[in-house]
Amino acid sequence: MMRRPVHIVLVCGFVVVLGIWTYLLITPQPVPEKLFDGVSWFDKEMLIFLLAKATHLCVYAGFSFGVALLFRTNWCRWFVWVGLIVHGATTEAAQYLLRETHHRHGCIRDVLIDATGIAIGGYAGRQIAQRIQVVAHQCVDDSRIRSSRVQR
Repeated sequence: MMRRPVHIVLVCGFVVVLGIWTYLLITPQPVPEKLFDGVSWFDKEMLIFLLAKATHLCVYAGFSFGVALLFRTNWCRWFVWVGLIVHGATTEAAQYLLRETHHRHGCIRDVLIDATGIAIGGYAGRQIAQRIQVVAHQCVDDSRIRSSRVQR
């Protein structure tokens, strides 16, 4: 069982990382162009595209995985997971609205990639959270058995 102050610090850390991710999603140039200088033109465009989509998937999967481990109640997890989907849709809408000044584009495909990452991370996190809970209960049961033997 996680202590309350530690839990609050972890949730605050989650919010800070989400804020940084939001900032990167709406900045004009989140990845410096010179990072891809050694890549040919065609390969460069494809590489940037694949990295951007993989990053969307992995970051939202990581957020969702963290939510599964941070929150114990299902309603709280679902609330934050839906909030992450809304976050993905909102940032894509912001990119679409800022396309003229920021040279970004928002699209439904990215929202679907974000939602897929949320589903994958949520599923994996839930599986691990359930295993942790089973092991914790086994440890508690084992300690009760040992303490009852000592009392006899």
